[in-house]
Amino acid sequence: MQLTPHDQVRELQRMESEFDMFVSSEDWHTSASGHDARSMNLYTEDGQLVAEFSLPQFKKSEVKATVGQDMLEVTASHQETTEDAHKHYLHHETSSQYFRRLSLPSGADTVHMRASFKDGILRVTMPFQHNEQGTDIAIE
Repeated sequence: MQLTPHDQVRELQRMESEFDMFVSSEDWHTSASGHDARSMNLYTEDGQLVAEFSLPQFKKSEVKATVGQDMLEVTASHQETTEDAHKHYLHHETSSQYFRRLSLPSGADTVHMRASFKDGILRVTMPFQHNEQGTDIAIE
């Protein structure tokens, strides 16, 4: 049997990979409607930076988008209490929560930011001028 030294970096990478597989599983993020409630697209189009968030189980009034210090934050909350006459619930409620924070790249004009919500998709757009080397966008 050959002994190999313990590689802490490799162990952390393995743990990160396992965590990513757990978090990406359908049971973890799929809403009751079967849609993936954590989907997000970020792209540039015609001089605009566009962030789209899939929020199929939320209404427009339940979604909030704020910006501050070059961070875009999207939150949504839904809570519903239901009763079934055939079951003897003492208490029954369903709730859904969504939270996403996104670091905006330099060149994003947050003063002229616009947001729309249609068919369960929140679309946030803002004028954007990126540099020649490109800009890394950190997602937290």
